[in-house]
Amino acid sequence: DEITEENIIASALDKRVAEAQKKLYDDAVSTADKGQYDTAIAIFERLDSYSDSAKRATYFGIRLSEEALTNSTDLNAVQAVTARYAEMGDYLDCAERVAAMTAKATAILDGKYDAALALKNEGKYDEAIAAFTAIETHKDSAEQIVACETAILDGKYDAAMALKNEGKYTEA
Repeated sequence: DEITEENIIASALDKRVAEAQKKLYDDAVSTADKGQYDTAIAIFERLDSYSDSAKRATYFGIRLSEEALTNSTDLNAVQAVTARYAEMGDYLDCAERVAAMTAKATAILDGKYDAALALKNEGKYDEAIAAFTAIETHKDSAEQIVACETAILDGKYDAAMALKNEGKYTEA
């Protein structure tokens, strides 16, 4: 390479651009560390091709989605955020975020299971069946559905037998 004034100027500009990008990147990391994800995302998106900026923008977008679910019991939304973290593999703390979101999903399912069990225990079998069906793969929900269906049939049988014992054969 020939040393020319143009090459010297271009090299100096490249160096200044790289320094400015690094400063912006470091500022974005610091901003994200303070929980100001919106601002950090905007900076990372502007730095798109610098270092892992695009990936960090995606990651902090997922963090925003997770924060929005802090008090939520929306199982589908929790599972969607969990899947987005899982797609990022071992990037930053994604594995830990997957574990935390999986625990949150399990807690939601446990709450729904307990509510369905309460309905069953109150004799509200049709409602319990609907509730257990919504979480059919969680714990023993499938078995609980069968138990509710059996309880409904047992109730019908007992009612029919009572009518029969009273001599009300056509009603039985």
